[in-house]
Amino acid sequence: MPFSAPPHSAHGPRRPRVLLVDDDPVVLRALRRLLLAARPGWEIGTAESGEAALQLVERDGYDVVVTDLHMPQSSGLVLLERLKAEQPGVMRVIHSSHVESISADQAQELAHALLRKPARPDEPVLIIDWALDQRRRRLRDSANF
Repeated sequence: MPFSAPPHSAHGPRRPRVLLVDDDPVVLRALRRLLLAARPGWEIGTAESGEAALQLVERDGYDVVVTDLHMPQSSGLVLLERLKAEQPGVMRVIHSSHVESISADQAQELAHALLRKPARPDEPVLIIDWALDQRRRRLRDSANF
């Protein structure tokens, strides 16, 4: 019997999906532009609130969520707590100028990485590359490969 490829095997792996969450649309546009210039293969979504971010993660699925801490409607901490509980496979990155507002233990408990604003232009790319690599390793290890 001849070998036949499984359905959809012609499609390569899914492109990495990153969701940026910040109540400042200027920050979102600048960070999105920076990431797409460095990694044009990434799919970058944006949300201006924690609630909008949760809806997008549930609907579209994301590999990494990068969130500000202080937002008027729903804080980044609430988003991180819910992501950890409801979407444990999603890598969580804090991107904030107010990192001193949470303890090191709290940051370590809720996020996989911390990125201070303003960051050097290469830092977000490096941190997200690392987070995507960690996620791939976890998925591979959970599948026993």
